[in-house]
Amino acid sequence: RYMSKRSKSVSKSTVNRELDLLKSLLNRAVEWGYLKASPAIGVNRYKLDEKEVRFLTPAEGHALMDAATGQMRGFIVTALNTGLRKGELFALTWNDIDFEREELRVRRSKGKRFRVLPLNDLVLQALGGHPRHITSDVVFHNPDGSGWKDIRGSFNATLAKAGLPRIRIHDLRHSFISNLVMAGEDLRTV
Repeated sequence: RYMSKRSKSVSKSTVNRELDLLKSLLNRAVEWGYLKASPAIGVNRYKLDEKEVRFLTPAEGHALMDAATGQMRGFIVTALNTGLRKGELFALTWNDIDFEREELRVRRSKGKRFRVLPLNDLVLQALGGHPRHITSDVVFHNPDGSGWKDIRGSFNATLAKAGLPRIRIHDLRHSFISNLVMAGEDLRTV
């Protein structure tokens, strides 16, 4: 009933996310002994049509990098050349970047795994000239030194300036991966 009623006011993908949260809470209640069994067992998510994955071609990627200025340029260059997730980019600190070894350490990843990525000349140059905050170690920062949270407005403005259709920030990750595969890199390495 909840799903049916809720889907009249929000999208089915939102209902699925809410259902996932409710299931998680109920499972925690079972784990902690507050419930004998979760009443959400057997409640299935809505089946959704998969959307076509959008990625930028190398030429579009270069157009986007050329259109970007300030910190947004560093953000886009790093995203397109490392494949980092948005959250990984937002959590990036200067201590994570080793200019001598030309590598970047990802300490806070989705899977909680530490990994080291090589940096190409484009990223090294962009981050080498990237503005640093006087009191904060966060690479992509607000004027007060706090890390970025939501940059969709400035990201969409940069897309428009480059003459590109609107895409999600996560599509920069798709672009990195897709362009590596199209360049002949084997999938296992990617």
